[in-house]
Amino acid sequence: MLSILHIARVLCRSSSCPAAAFVSLNRAKRNHKERLRQTRKTREHDPLKRWQEPTFNQSMLLVHDGSRANPDCYARGKASTIPTAGGSMPHTKLACPPTGSMAATVRPNLVFFAGKASAGVRSTIQSLILKHNLSTFGTTHFEYPDYVCAMRASEFCMAPRGNAAWSPRLEESIANGCIPVIVADKYDPPFVHILNYSSFSVQIKQNNIGSLQRVLGNLTRADRDALRANGQRVRHLFSYNESGVDASALVAFEMWARLNGHMQDVDRSSATHSHASS
Repeated sequence: MLSILHIARVLCRSSSCPAAAFVSLNRAKRNHKERLRQTRKTREHDPLKRWQEPTFNQSMLLVHDGSRANPDCYARGKASTIPTAGGSMPHTKLACPPTGSMAATVRPNLVFFAGKASAGVRSTIQSLILKHNLSTFGTTHFEYPDYVCAMRASEFCMAPRGNAAWSPRLEESIANGCIPVIVADKYDPPFVHILNYSSFSVQIKQNNIGSLQRVLGNLTRADRDALRANGQRVRHLFSYNESGVDASALVAFEMWARLNGHMQDVDRSSATHSHASS
């Protein structure tokens, strides 16, 4: 804009320059100053909205919290949810008891969850697990090796929202062969427009969390085996330290597809209660 204004000044120094050119030039200067003022105001009063400035029109925001309930930080088509580093931890190097083996098809515990009650839905989950004796594990603090082995000894691992919609438990569950149960409304998990989440996870609406035992209990052994097998097929896409195609490659692909208009904002996370499909 400044270079254009400078050129206009040079061209309009002659008396032959029409008066309308000076009017347009002054209007452009005023508009430019107003845009700068609005930009400074946005930065001073709400730094979270900086990504909405015109400067970033051709940019893409990579976030963990793909919450559609927070449009100031996330908007479909403008932002993309990427995996956390939870799936890149050295899980495979840990030695667990046979019941916590990655190869175990039948696991002694139905559900695993460990975490603070930072949201109402988490308190409900903790109460349900204790009430229905869904797990031998409590909700106390776990040392990292015990935490990993507890996931490997469980059929399902809860990945509920806390203070934010996202949780590293999604990537941790997949990395340890545990079927993730996502409980976060209006949430776009990583690569939701590419991956079919209903094939490797279970999703439950927050206001339906009371049906947790029934939903999980209705899944047959064949359903669970298919969910876990599909989870292992996409496991490398939730990790950043895999050889070959990993999360970084899919992030790059999604950026290219979005910026070139090749991706539609279609939610492939499926319905409230996901069912296994091979």
